[in-house]
Amino acid sequence: MATNTARVRVFLNEPMPDMQGYQLHLGVSGGQSGQLDLVAVSIEPRGDFVFNGVADRDDAFNVATGQMLSLLELGGVATRANAYLATFTYRVSAEALGDFVIDVLHDASLEHQTFLVASDAGRIEVNPVTPGVVQTGRGTK
Repeated sequence: MATNTARVRVFLNEPMPDMQGYQLHLGVSGGQSGQLDLVAVSIEPRGDFVFNGVADRDDAFNVATGQMLSLLELGGVATRANAYLATFTYRVSAEALGDFVIDVLHDASLEHQTFLVASDAGRIEVNPVTPGVVQTGRGTK
């Protein structure tokens, strides 16, 4: 039996003149039944990747918590709007029905930490973002 998956790609909304890194923390809510389970977090080899061509970078992925981090070792780089950040891949359960919302979590607690890092300004809080929606039970996955 084939496993249904949904990929959610995250992009930088606005350009940054001096981006050194970022941490993403995604969460799932909604749906009438069933669930989406995070099975992988990755950075795809894409030309629009925010740090494309930069070699001195450290990445960390935690599927259990739905978090990832990418950080340049030295300094920052100018980025453009709509630059790709990461892909979160979810397994869609057979019982999944309804719209599931995939949202970037960000609040003041240490539990939900999504932020950007600028080499000259340090940590930058993330403004509200447009969530992804995975529709199930309607032939769209």
